[in-house]
Amino acid sequence: MKRIPWLLVILAVLIALTSIPAEADILYNTLGPGNSYQCCIGWTASGPSSTPGWIVAGNQFTVLENASVSEIDLALGYAAGSVNGATVSLWTDGGGLPGVMLESWGVSNLPAFGTCCTVATVTGLGGPVLTAGNSYFLVVAASGDTWDVWNLNSQGFNGTDVYSSDGGSTWGQEDNVVMGGAVIIGTKQSVTPEPTTLILLGTGLLGAVSRRRKLF
Repeated sequence: MKRIPWLLVILAVLIALTSIPAEADILYNTLGPGNSYQCCIGWTASGPSSTPGWIVAGNQFTVLENASVSEIDLALGYAAGSVNGATVSLWTDGGGLPGVMLESWGVSNLPAFGTCCTVATVTGLGGPVLTAGNSYFLVVAASGDTWDVWNLNSQGFNGTDVYSSDGGSTWGQEDNVVMGGAVIIGTKQSVTPEPTTLILLGTGLLGAVSRRRKLF
């Protein structure tokens, strides 16, 4: 029976290690234990014909690792209006304000504002991919006469809040204010070596094999 060359075994192990499935991780979290938050105060997100007028709310956040967003949980409550729902979106950071929208999702059947601590959940997301060290904006908007409220966190997390009264064409900004309650969950992006890297690695191992044969 032929013996399997040890070089092939090593290469197989290396390839297997670089192909380990990515694992889910929390990319951003301002909620407390049990998804707790301040139940009766928050940032307004309302439609153009609502009582407060057109207000789009956004919070800035930074991620520490490359990941594809898979779930977003928000401390979002329904206050009034004919439609119980909202639009949740992720934006790039354009100089401290929302720049380009990466993707948006609809969410419905929000818990009534003034109760705690049910969250609105957007699941089954296939992205977008966020880059480690970069800042982004989590934005909440409503349509028509809907009036939603993004409840504030109860854990002392402060940051940059943005707001728009024209659907996101222009933005205002407030720094060092209490952030809304939210959790963003993502799937870590594994780093796969470039083909040239594997070739160089294999070449080095072949060189080692050649030298070993000469020694023996």
